[in-house]
Amino acid sequence: MAEKDVVGSGISEVEHDERGREVEPQTTSKKTRQTRSKSRPPAPTGGSLEEVFLNMGERIEVVENSLSTLEAHTLEQLDDLKEDQGALREEYTKLEGIKKRVKL
Repeated sequence: MAEKDVVGSGISEVEHDERGREVEPQTTSKKTRQTRSKSRPPAPTGGSLEEVFLNMGERIEVVENSLSTLEAHTLEQLDDLKEDQGALREEYTKLEGIKKRVKL
């Protein structure tokens, strides 16, 4: 629900949720598009086809490097998890042994 408040000489929109609390107005699609376009490098304009391919090659290299870094980090984390899992299994086995001795 949008409610317009006249303050001084300007008009501002204030939105309320179902409980009546003020909430941030939702971004319009135009603002979203502007935000997305800022995060992307500009597309090459003009120039030769060779320049376009060189630019694409550079972008692909950046993505490959990012993926390689992410893959290495993920594999390292998986190895750490496997080590932790092994340690937890050993601890569980010890606790089960203690539990059996206590029941005797």
